[in-house]
Amino acid sequence: MVNFTIDQIREIMDRKNNIRNMSVIAHVDHGKSTLTDSLVSKAGIIASSRAGETRFTDTRKMNKKDITIKINVDPKGNRGFWSQFTWLGFHFERLFAAMYTKKFGIVEDKLMKRLWVTISTTIKKKWDKRTKFSHQNMRSSRRADDVHLQMVPTSDKGRFFAFGRVFAGTVKTGIKCRIMGPNFTPGKKRRSIEKNIQSVSPVVRVAVECKNPSDLPKLVEGLKRLAKSDPMVQCIIEETGEHIIAGAGELHLEICLKDLEEDHACIPLKKSDPVVSYRETVSEESSLTCLSKSPNKHNRLFMRAAPLPEGCAEAIDNGDIAPRQEIKERGRYMADKFDFDVGEARKIWCFGPEGTGPNLLMDVTKGVQYLNEIKDSAIAGFQWATKEGVLCEENVRGVRYNIHDVTLHADAIHRGGGQIIPTTRRVLYACQLTAKPKIMEPVFLVEIQCPEQAVGGIYSCLNKASWSVNESFGFTGDLRSSTGGQAFPQCVFDHWAVMPGDPFDSTSKPGEVVTVTRKT
Repeated sequence: MVNFTIDQIREIMDRKNNIRNMSVIAHVDHGKSTLTDSLVSKAGIIASSRAGETRFTDTRKMNKKDITIKINVDPKGNRGFWSQFTWLGFHFERLFAAMYTKKFGIVEDKLMKRLWVTISTTIKKKWDKRTKFSHQNMRSSRRADDVHLQMVPTSDKGRFFAFGRVFAGTVKTGIKCRIMGPNFTPGKKRRSIEKNIQSVSPVVRVAVECKNPSDLPKLVEGLKRLAKSDPMVQCIIEETGEHIIAGAGELHLEICLKDLEEDHACIPLKKSDPVVSYRETVSEESSLTCLSKSPNKHNRLFMRAAPLPEGCAEAIDNGDIAPRQEIKERGRYMADKFDFDVGEARKIWCFGPEGTGPNLLMDVTKGVQYLNEIKDSAIAGFQWATKEGVLCEENVRGVRYNIHDVTLHADAIHRGGGQIIPTTRRVLYACQLTAKPKIMEPVFLVEIQCPEQAVGGIYSCLNKASWSVNESFGFTGDLRSSTGGQAFPQCVFDHWAVMPGDPFDSTSKPGEVVTVTRKT
């Protein structure tokens, strides 16, 4: 690496296209300051003998506090950021012993006992006079900085660096590779995957907009970068043009908005108050068979809605019941676990919304002509209706829609998508309204860690709390103020719970949710 003078480095800093931002991430006392000082010494700014002691990159605020950490990331402490961590386990001793047994000519079992074990008997033998020149030996043995600095690629403006983890093998330039999703399950071959890492549902939403309307393209590009950087974030554009960011909780959204404003979009933003996502469901079977006519009056659909059995929606979410399963296998599983009729369970048209949601469109008709010709149109209407429910345009959850009868025109031109899709949507809305609709709210599971003397403050704070996500905003601050900062809560989405009350009664809690949501 070429040594530069201070003046040369100051001149290079004006070439903004060549500047690369980097972060050093490691545990406490793992040598972050030593590494950064080594890079600075390679540029000739400080003496190599002072590397690790100068702490050249520290700010005055850091020196005052005697810390060198800008951001402390605790993967175990905050479950809202679990999507950004990976885990792998294997037998280190057995693996490395098998690799080096031939090289050193030692029996594998004997070599295993010598790996990662302190063999020295006394401290005097462990630290001998050779430690005096070990620092110089390590510096001259391998120039890791020269090797790794040449491996950093030069990026074009606007490119996005992604860091992945290769659990086995070697990645080389030009080879083909496949990027696995967060819930990857390769068919029936588990490939040593012991358990999927469950992601947290994004149940808290915030609307964002630019303070300066001319910055809208930067906002759109920043939202794309944010969605790439955090797999848990959902960025949605409403029909009104409003940009919605959905996250796992209040803290998660706060971090995402900060990253969007300062790193990804780099523009000032207007942010709304956090809003909770709800779900719509039904509590009983439709009181009557609902009928809907197509706009040309030549086609009729007869349907009913009913709630899914308890646990069925969760089974769909977990992948135990999936749209791409073998039909007979899925039908038998649903019949055994949830008491479905086997014949009806084999005639599931689709899941929704998004083709994988916890709602079912089922064909229970017998001897209907031309039914398969309208299947695609009916599925499109079903996806539309389950994506935007009839009460407040929230997603529908845990509902089974049964097609009981269909009357279709003999001429195919009179039963196209323009006739069937809106007809299906209307009849599904009618089925939902006649089946005692309900509103479901997300509920947090909270784990609180604290010393024994702070338990009293926790109880006093918990007595005021309701563990729906909607009423959890500000709870962390209240808890820490009640316990003097000694309690640390961890909130993670647990399940959807039906809100007690009638959504058609404006004075009830579900009625207030429906009214407020429809106004916004």
